[in-house]
Amino acid sequence: QLFLNLFSNASDAMPEGGELSIQIKTIDPQTIHLLIRDTGVGIPPEILKMVMEPFYTTKLEGKGTGLGLSISRRIVEEHGGTMHISSQGLGHGVEINITLPAHATHNDVSASLIDE
Repeated sequence: QLFLNLFSNASDAMPEGGELSIQIKTIDPQTIHLLIRDTGVGIPPEILKMVMEPFYTTKLEGKGTGLGLSISRRIVEEHGGTMHISSQGLGHGVEINITLPAHATHNDVSASLIDE
């Protein structure tokens, strides 16, 4: 669900096409870092702090509910991680930085996100 939301937003932000890049690396044995970048329309600074709030959307009526980014943030936080969105403004695309623990406990089931 996390990636579906993020990739769908990136696609919507690049109606004429563009590039979506995904980088995944381990920072240390305990931490995974994901960097997702698009070359879409970007986010103006005045609304950047609001885009992860529930029901906030810049999409036309009927095109979005404004829940995708808030749900994505919740998913990351439920797995013990953080999610930050940045943009240099209109015309400069978006970067999403996600940090997750390499070993997470979710719903009382221990899960490893990387091989040991």
